[in-house]
Amino acid sequence: MAPGLALSRAGGREPGAPTADPRSPFAAPFGTPEPVSDQHEPAGDQDGPGVDLGRCLVTGAGGYLGSELVKALARRGLEVRAFDRAYPRGAPAGAEVFTADVRSEDALREACADVDTVFHCASVINTVALARPAVRDEVWSINVGGTEKLLAAARAAGARRFVYTSSVNVVVDRPYAGGDERAPYASGKLDLYTETKAAAEKRVLDADGAPSGDGVLHTAAIRPGGIYGPGEPQHFPRSVREILRGMYVVRIAGGKGWADNVYIDDLVEAHRLAATHLGEGGAANGQAYFINDGEPQSYFDFFGPVAEALGRTPPRLSVPAAPVHAVAFLAELAHYLGGPYPFLTRMELFKLVHHHWFSVDKARRELGWRPRVGHAEGMRRSMDWVRELAERHQ
Repeated sequence: MAPGLALSRAGGREPGAPTADPRSPFAAPFGTPEPVSDQHEPAGDQDGPGVDLGRCLVTGAGGYLGSELVKALARRGLEVRAFDRAYPRGAPAGAEVFTADVRSEDALREACADVDTVFHCASVINTVALARPAVRDEVWSINVGGTEKLLAAARAAGARRFVYTSSVNVVVDRPYAGGDERAPYASGKLDLYTETKAAAEKRVLDADGAPSGDGVLHTAAIRPGGIYGPGEPQHFPRSVREILRGMYVVRIAGGKGWADNVYIDDLVEAHRLAATHLGEGGAANGQAYFINDGEPQSYFDFFGPVAEALGRTPPRLSVPAAPVHAVAFLAELAHYLGGPYPFLTRMELFKLVHHHWFSVDKARRELGWRPRVGHAEGMRRSMDWVRELAERHQ
């Protein structure tokens, strides 16, 4: 989910736009998604194989996804270890808490001791392509180096299952409308987040079947789009702030880019189900899965309920992408020269103006996963959080 609404994402179905070919992992650049809201089911845990996940370790447990995953696993009676370098949401209840950097081999070795299942949610989000060497090294050392060290620690401890939180970004170097897991990894000159998440995912999936203690480690990767729900700490706060500051004023290139999103509870359940399908002959062994709510839409449409809740009307003015691309490049250049992090990066702009939505058929078929919460219901559940953010801004 690209942050910010300063230059908002206007949406709308394009007349006569082709639908994606279901036989291809690629998109018609401006494919039109079919409505799938009737595919949502009542909330709650979904059935999976009767696999005991044993003792679980969750990295990134101080973040939104990680903390919710810890709580969900603890509710199921599992023994959970939480690992992060900070816990701004508070230390997760019901878990043994480790406060350390994912690059610390000693800390990882201690946290992985006697662990059966690892959920690796920790990463740094930096979508700048023009990055200073020190910044590039830092992001690589966490997103890729940290993953390598965690894999090594998990194998040394004899862990059996490893689920990695990846991203749709790992394939987004071109438009996709209804793409699937056959899409190749993104290549060429990439932003740091795409580059490092793809590199880390490859390492995780390549480790499937590797010796682990006296057994074997099996691995899988989950590729969510934008994550949302009550308490979401990044996109909702930034959007509310920019809307209230009067920055919700223009659309970029008509806001043609449709994207995927997923409600937090559905994403947590996808991680759990993937883990239950890892093991000898497991369907998820060495596999990646796109996970979303099946309702691709523009960023403008997605955040429309937020604007309405704040009493704002959608902008009508649209600006072409080319000048905004120039501005984004200059913002990245300024950051490279020591300035603040860009308010909009070129990767974020690419995702604003190009479709990048994906099928979840593989997750349905192999994991038995279904999105339970649609956009309308997810936003309804999130409105108290939006109003709280607005009150904080006053």
